[in-house]
Amino acid sequence: LSALPQAPTDSSVLSLLPSFDRQNQKVEQEFLKRLDTQLVFLITAPDPQLAAQAASAFKARLEACPLLERTFSGPSADDLVSYGKFYFEHAAALVDAKTRLRLQAGTQAQQVLSSLYLPIGGALGPELKQDPLLLMRSRQLYEQEHSLSHFKREGDLSYLEADGRRYYLVYAQSRQAGFETSSAKELGAFVDNCIAELAKQYQEVTVLKRGTLFYNRYFAEHAQHDLTFLGSATIGGVILLLLVSFRSLIPLLLTLISIGCGLTLGTCAVLMCFGKMHLITMVMGLSIIGICTDYSIYYLSRRLLHGATEGPLGSIRKLKPVLTHALLTTTSAYLLLLIPPFPGLRQLAVFCMAGLIGAYAAVLLWQPLLVSRLRPQPLKLHWCAGYLNFFGQARIPLTLGIAALSALGLGYVQIDDDPKALQSAPEFLQAEDSEIARIMGQDNSQTYLLLKADTESKLEAALPEVTELLEHSVKEQFIASYLMPHYNPKAQQLKDFKLVEENLHQVKELLEPLKLYPDHFSYNQRALTLSDFMQGPEGLVLKTLYLQSDEEVALLVPLFKLRHSSELRQQVAKLDGISATVIDRRSDFTEVFRHYRQSLSYLLGLALLLLFALHLYQQRSLFKALRLLMPTVLALALACAGNALCGYPLTLFTLLSLFLVLGIGIDYVLIFRQSQQPSHEVLFAITLAMLTTLLTLGVLMFSSTQVTASFGLTLSLGILGTYLLAPWTSPEQSRQSA
Repeated sequence: LSALPQAPTDSSVLSLLPSFDRQNQKVEQEFLKRLDTQLVFLITAPDPQLAAQAASAFKARLEACPLLERTFSGPSADDLVSYGKFYFEHAAALVDAKTRLRLQAGTQAQQVLSSLYLPIGGALGPELKQDPLLLMRSRQLYEQEHSLSHFKREGDLSYLEADGRRYYLVYAQSRQAGFETSSAKELGAFVDNCIAELAKQYQEVTVLKRGTLFYNRYFAEHAQHDLTFLGSATIGGVILLLLVSFRSLIPLLLTLISIGCGLTLGTCAVLMCFGKMHLITMVMGLSIIGICTDYSIYYLSRRLLHGATEGPLGSIRKLKPVLTHALLTTTSAYLLLLIPPFPGLRQLAVFCMAGLIGAYAAVLLWQPLLVSRLRPQPLKLHWCAGYLNFFGQARIPLTLGIAALSALGLGYVQIDDDPKALQSAPEFLQAEDSEIARIMGQDNSQTYLLLKADTESKLEAALPEVTELLEHSVKEQFIASYLMPHYNPKAQQLKDFKLVEENLHQVKELLEPLKLYPDHFSYNQRALTLSDFMQGPEGLVLKTLYLQSDEEVALLVPLFKLRHSSELRQQVAKLDGISATVIDRRSDFTEVFRHYRQSLSYLLGLALLLLFALHLYQQRSLFKALRLLMPTVLALALACAGNALCGYPLTLFTLLSLFLVLGIGIDYVLIFRQSQQPSHEVLFAITLAMLTTLLTLGVLMFSSTQVTASFGLTLSLGILGTYLLAPWTSPEQSRQSA
């Protein structure tokens, strides 16, 4: 617990998504982490001059934040000088496609000569003496036609023109990834403060923002609110219920000890296994408070009812088989959460299994030593006997009513494997995100082609083939466009060097009579590497997409409007010499969700068959086995149907909650069937256990996180259905049926 305040926390629903076991997983995660640190702001106003002043002021405010690693609004004067030197030094290595065609045709000299007589923007003597073939000019014209961005420059600011306005860019990069909760909260508050101050100073200015940070901050605030509100409601409800039921502080204190042991052991297990806590895991983990309470309730109710005739250890001996059976069935259900490769679910599984073991151990080992002052007292059980009598008379209509409601709801079930079903993002953030994407001519898809090679030379050599493949994909409409560096591989640079030398002789003959050709001129013929190329102007846009280490070199190529992911994967698989992976996180997650949803559906059916076989083996009667199985099946159907009627789709997480319904609900059936107490006494303990479980699971329905709300609703309906139908399995009902 001492490590908990310093432990990193995460609140993003995306962190609940699976991590893929790929060969390129490490590189992929590094790139995605870089992208998650980016913040983009567009600042506009009716008056362009006012917008420019506001952009400069906003950038200055951001530069004062220590949580930001880099801010950028456009190339400075020093940047332009260095980029000019870069172009001049590598002019022959940066020959563009159009200029290359002229060099091959031998017409570049005529192009240079004609530029002398242009009325506006014609070449002058100093430029020709520095660059006789005008390669720098040609490259810059090519860059304007094929620019990686549509921004224009004004001083040290970059802007876009759209809808009759100028939108000035301010770019920032945080030091921590966008999903790190503590920094997201602090940095998000700082950004909001900067925007508020800007609004006061420039009232007509509008600031649009975009970045993972803002989504994570929104989800973190709601998750923390859920944790505080739902946790307080859960603990308060459980305390009130126990006080009303037992009318004594001793059972309450003993139950709180059991809960505390469970939560402590669960927290320790998560920190030891994962080193961090997910806020959504903690919110969903509140569900075990009710289950931890069950063990205490079963023991304490027996002590209050039979404490005069049996000792504390005697009560434990009689309850131990039932409690152990209940622990095994419930932990087995949570154990299934370890199967899918979802980090958040695995945290939840470890937390709940360890928590249940802690609560179970506290009841078996500590409570017999602490109940010496608990005196037996009569409990109000007349309502339990009344419900059993009512059930005996109305069990058929009640069962048919639940079955009819379940059948109605199952007709509305809609399956959704899209990860967006986990959490609907706030509309105001989505609106700003979409507006920035529209203004910048982008889309909101996160699809990339990851290229990785052992050495830089291998990656450089493969770029022409990759470019050709992507051009073919555009023609086949697999993708709409892509973002690739305008880099010439070394082999092409060497060919260009020869072409440049051949054309220099031709232009020399034309310029020498005009005294415009420098003496002993030659272009630098040092080949330009890809890493050096990224230090130039294009590195402003693409630097975050290039990764180089001692072991490997990688380039991330953004793909826009990917329509046919499978076809493109087949094409890139044919590339030789490099590793190429199509990253389509939404498509990949959807496929993983679908796979595990289908697999767990079969597993749920298999679990029901095994449970039926177990009942059949124990009862030696088909009718009795079906009667024991019926409450569980109808409870699962009711949970699934209620989830659909409330507008939630059937997702992988819904299916996992059905496993928990099976694991928790079957305890009621087993206790009714195996307990040696009268049915009304058993019903009292089960009712308290059910109410405490609903207090911890039912409140999850009020969570602002969709996956948590659906999780709580499904569990609550399933457990309530099992409780209502559990008396079918009591010995009295069995005798009445016989």
